Amino acid sequence: MQVHILTHSLFVSVFAVPPWFLNHPSNLYAYESMDIEFECTVSGKPVPTVNWMKNGDVVIPSDYFQIVGGSNLRILGVVKSDEGFYQCVAENEAGNAQTSAQLIVPKPGKTMGILLWYLE
Repeated sequence: MQVHILTHSLFVSVFAVPPWFLNHPSNLYAYESMDIEFECTVSGKPVPTVNWMKNGDVVIPSDYFQIVGGSNLRILGVVKSDEGFYQCVAENEAGNAQTSAQLIVPKPGKTMGILLWYLE
């Protein structure tokens, strides 16, 4: 009597996975001179590169605009002209993804209640 044993091996190899967001930035409000940070956590394979844009223009990292934690955008000493829409753009060889949030810089004297209502 002969016994035949068949075995099969299955190897799954994922070469590339497009970026996806684990954490999206939230809309923020800040008075002038405050420091703020937009959080943006991304994953993918290979690890995506992350760039930030403001109203469609690339944000150049500097002492003022800092990339921290690999992908968060920190703005030190907010001024009125920082107000706008910020986009977190993640790219790798498999694709790209983007998410956005708004920064509002109110005039001095505005109450938080009005701002919170506006952001909802």
